[in-house]
Amino acid sequence: MSRLRILRALRMMAPLLALWAALPLGAQELPAYKFTLNDLELFPQIISLNYESQPQAGDLAMINGIMVTLGEPGTYAFHVPLEQRERLYLAGADGKRTLHGVRVTWAMRAGEKVLVNPLPELEAEELAGLRGVFLDYWDDTVAKRIGQLDPQKTCVTVTDLVALGETRALPAFPANLRALAVYEKHGGGFSDYGSLRKLTKLEFFAVISYGHPALDMELFTGMPALKYLDLSATTVQRADALARCPALRSLNLGFTRGVKDVAFAKALSDLRVLDVQQTEVSDLSPLSEHANLRFVLANRSPIKKLPEGKLPALQGAELLKTPLSEADVAQFRQTNPNAVVLFQLDKLLAESLKRCDRMRVRSLLPSGKIIEKPALEVADTAVLLELGAQVHVDMDGEALECACSTGPFLEFMQKDQIVVTVAFRHNKQAEWLGGVLGNWPLRNESIQFLVSWLGKHDVKVEDNPLPGLPNPLDP
Repeated sequence: MSRLRILRALRMMAPLLALWAALPLGAQELPAYKFTLNDLELFPQIISLNYESQPQAGDLAMINGIMVTLGEPGTYAFHVPLEQRERLYLAGADGKRTLHGVRVTWAMRAGEKVLVNPLPELEAEELAGLRGVFLDYWDDTVAKRIGQLDPQKTCVTVTDLVALGETRALPAFPANLRALAVYEKHGGGFSDYGSLRKLTKLEFFAVISYGHPALDMELFTGMPALKYLDLSATTVQRADALARCPALRSLNLGFTRGVKDVAFAKALSDLRVLDVQQTEVSDLSPLSEHANLRFVLANRSPIKKLPEGKLPALQGAELLKTPLSEADVAQFRQTNPNAVVLFQLDKLLAESLKRCDRMRVRSLLPSGKIIEKPALEVADTAVLLELGAQVHVDMDGEALECACSTGPFLEFMQKDQIVVTVAFRHNKQAEWLGGVLGNWPLRNESIQFLVSWLGKHDVKVEDNPLPGLPNPLDP
């Protein structure tokens, strides 16, 4: 999978994946783990529960739409039969394949929608060996089978098709379940998350939603081992209760409603990552002198006060489109010289483009697949400098939040590494896809210049959307 496809997939799942490892596995030096799927090299997203730089046993990986728990480092040769796409197998050292993950879902067969449910067919040993289960359906039989999993080694993902009764309740899972993801993809969502209270051994919980479901933070106070909590795009109630989750290392509250301050963070001494993008948070001083904090993301929030004192582990802070003064940010940078602090994106973009030595233009097929052969390549430094001087971010503009892919894509590179991707989307809108920076629209004059420049080189800018890339969590 190319970096651009990964960025598009991340964009479609931004609420959940904003902090899931930040970079695809292929962009890291990770010799301890190697993955293949049907004999092809695979670079899955790795979800670090401890937010370490290297994957380790107990982390989660997205394999063919199923989140699975990783074992010890080694070679993982996965296989999905074409006739049984709901099953994920893993080959052992002897080449023998064992069932590693399953998906209970719906499929179209002979023009009819039918349930595909492998669980009733599995022996007790197979159930205990599963490391990932995806559920689009729930009944008493499924509940019984889920009770036979190894709850400390299996990650369970459910969609809102499993919601129970008129209250649309989240089903009850084994009390010692370690990892649970909830995917509200069908519109109905869950109205009752009360069953979470019984999951006292939970270490990982994430919600993917587009409807801002309401969650009371008291639900999590009985989970002393909870390390990773992603509640982005939800409505958070009683946020102060998060102070009673002392093991938290990664906390994503980006795009939430109801979070107005982070006073609770004073009690979270092991916190590594905090995301409060586009919230009502204005004061980050509760993070002062946090010894383990590595990243803080506060883009588009009304931040007026930064952490005080040195943050010895800080690697990055995103403060884009905040009302902070340049003097405040300069002081913060001086106190934390080892951190990359993003504040004025246009200057960063200009500096990024100056170090590029090549640019290529690529397009998409109607299927959404990127055409590997570039439509245009430029290695003339003077031309690149001219292009770079014309590309400016519109910090007051709003990027489109759809999942469509249009083209072409301008990939500015340094040697063989993509530094910046400029993507043209609906109605010739261009965006800067900058990895963890998300995407930001370009100024109108920059768009006009690039469209004209591309036209002179016989590269067409698409006016209409092409089909969106598949969601990694969809079957």
